[in-house]
Amino acid sequence: MSTTFPQPFIITVGMTKGGTHKTWIAFNLASYFGLMGYSVLVVDTNP
Repeated sequence: MSTTFPQPFIITVGMTKGGTHKTWIAFNLASYFGLMGYSVLVVDTNP
C-alpha cells in the first residue's frame, strides 16, 4: 500500500533593507494559510 503526500511549497519573505515589516508579512501569510487548513511552519532567522 502506497501513500502519497501533497508536494510542500516554500514561501520566503526577504528584503535587504531593515524595517520593511518582513516578520509581520511572514506572520500574516502563515496565519492566512493556517486558517485555510494548511499545516504551516514559520522560521524567522532575523538575528
